[in-house]
Amino acid sequence: MKYLNERVLILAYPSKEANTISSMLAQDKLHYMKCCGFAELHYEMRRGVGALILSKESLNPETITQLSYQLKKQPTWSFIQIIVLVSASDVTAQNETTLKLIKSLRNVTILERPVRSGALLGVVHAVLTDRKRQYKVCDLVSALELSKKEAVLANEAKTAFLANMSHEIRTPLGAILGFSELLAESSQTERPQYLETIRRNGNLLRTLVDDILDLAKVESTQFETEQIEISLKELISEIVDAFEPKTSEKNLGLMICFDCTDCDLIETDPIRLKQILINTLGNAVKFTEHGQVSLKVSAKSVPELSDKLKLVIEVSDTGIGISAEQAQKLFKPFTQADSSMTRKFGGTGLGLVLSRKLAEALGGTLQLKRSTIGRGSTFEISILVGRVTENKVSQLNFYKQERNRQDQVLPLSNLRILVVDDSKDNQFLISRLLKNSGAEVQTADDGLLGVEAALKKNFDLILMDVQMPRLGGLEATLKLRQQNYDKPIIALTANALKGDREKCLQAGCNDYLTKPIQRHELISTIATLSNGSATAG
Repeated sequence: MKYLNERVLILAYPSKEANTISSMLAQDKLHYMKCCGFAELHYEMRRGVGALILSKESLNPETITQLSYQLKKQPTWSFIQIIVLVSASDVTAQNETTLKLIKSLRNVTILERPVRSGALLGVVHAVLTDRKRQYKVCDLVSALELSKKEAVLANEAKTAFLANMSHEIRTPLGAILGFSELLAESSQTERPQYLETIRRNGNLLRTLVDDILDLAKVESTQFETEQIEISLKELISEIVDAFEPKTSEKNLGLMICFDCTDCDLIETDPIRLKQILINTLGNAVKFTEHGQVSLKVSAKSVPELSDKLKLVIEVSDTGIGISAEQAQKLFKPFTQADSSMTRKFGGTGLGLVLSRKLAEALGGTLQLKRSTIGRGSTFEISILVGRVTENKVSQLNFYKQERNRQDQVLPLSNLRILVVDDSKDNQFLISRLLKNSGAEVQTADDGLLGVEAALKKNFDLILMDVQMPRLGGLEATLKLRQQNYDKPIIALTANALKGDREKCLQAGCNDYLTKPIQRHELISTIATLSNGSATAG
C-alpha cells in the first residue's frame, strides 16, 4: 500500500522519547510506527518505509552492522534517510564513539535533544518529499524498462511474423511459377490439373494479401461496413460447400444447426460476415483430424433496439484444443498461439485477429468460449444484424428472381467498354473477361491515350488503371470530368489501403476495384453502373 512507503519508523530509547516523537508526527497527520527492537524494524523496512528515526542509544556495532546490511539490500534508486537523535554533549564534545557510529551509516541527519517539534517536522517533511521523488524515479525507470521489454518482444514477434509471412507467400508463389512452367510443356490431359493448382494457389496468395490489408483497414477509423438484405442460410450453405472437399478428404463430419426461426433473412455486411466465418470455420477444419466440426446459429432480441437482432454463431470442433497459455495469444497481431503449430499446420496467425476486429465493426465480437486440450474448442461469433420486414422479404425475393433471369443472358451484352491500363497482361485478361460476358472492348496504354480515345468514341463505361506512365488514371479522370465527360469511370488499382477509395471518388471515379480483379465483382459493378444499358441493344 502507498502509505507504507511514506511512513516513519521510530526506534528510540527510552520509550518516553518514542512517545514524544510519535505525538509530534500524529499532530501533523503523518504515518508512523513505533518499533520495539531491530528485528521488528528490519521486518517493517521490508514492508515499506519513508524514513527512520533512531535514538543514539539504539545504535551499537552489532545493530549498525544489521542496519547497514538492510540498507544495502535496497534497490539502487532507494536512499532511505535516517534521522539520529543525539544529546547536546555528543555534539559539543564531539563524542568520538557516537560520531564513529553515525559516520558508518549513509544518508544521516542529526537532531539535537531536546527535540523541537518544528525542527523535527521540517526534517521529516523534507525527507519524505525526497522519498516520493525516489519512487517517481522508480516508476519512470520501471515504465521505461517495461516499454523496452515490450518493444523487444514486439520486434521479435514481427520478425517471426515476417519470416513466417515470407514462407506463406513463397509457397503458393513457387507453385504458381513452377506449374506455369510445367503447363508450357504439358499434354492436354495434364493441363486441367496444372491450371487448377495455379488457380488454387493464386486464390491462397490473394487471400493472404487481403487479410493483411483488411487488418490495416479495420484498425483505421475510416473502416466502413454495409447493410444488405441477405439469406443467412444461403450464405452459410455457400461456405459449407466450399469446405466440403477438405472435410471429405479428412473424413470429418460437418453439422449445421439453426436454433432460431427469424434469423434467415437479415441485414448485415455479407462480405465481412463471410470473412469471419471462413476464418473461424477454416481453423476448426484445419486443426481437427478426427471427429466433426459443427456450426450452431441462434438469435436474441435486443431490448433497446427493436429493429435489431443479436446473431450468435458457435463454431465447435473435436480438434487439438487450446491451452490457457495459448489462449492468451490468440487475438494478438503478429503472434500465434504456438509456433510449432505454425510449422505443422501453416498460416500467418492473422485470421482470428482480423475476424475479431471485423465482428467488433459489426457490433459484436469473436471469443474463445471453451477449449480442452485433445478434445476440441468452441468459438463464439456475435454480431448485430437488422431485422428484415415482410416488405423487404418480398423485394429480396424479387431481386433473386431478377438476378436469376439476368444470369441466363450475357450480363454485359452490347456494352462498349474502354480499358485503360499500361500492362498488356492486364489488358488481355480484363478484355477477355468482358468479351466473355458480351461486351465490346477497346484498350489504351496510358492516361493520355485513354482521354483521347474516350473523347473520340462513344463508350458506355471506362475501366481506368490508377498508376500509369505519362498520365495516371486519377489525372486522366480529372481531365475527362473537366471536359464534361459524364460516362461511368471505374478505377482499377493494386492499392487497397486506407483512403485509396476516397482519392478515386474525389478525382471523379464512380467506383473502385482492387487488383487482382475478381470476375464476378468486375461484371456486377459494371452492370450496376451501366444502369441497364447492357441489354438495351
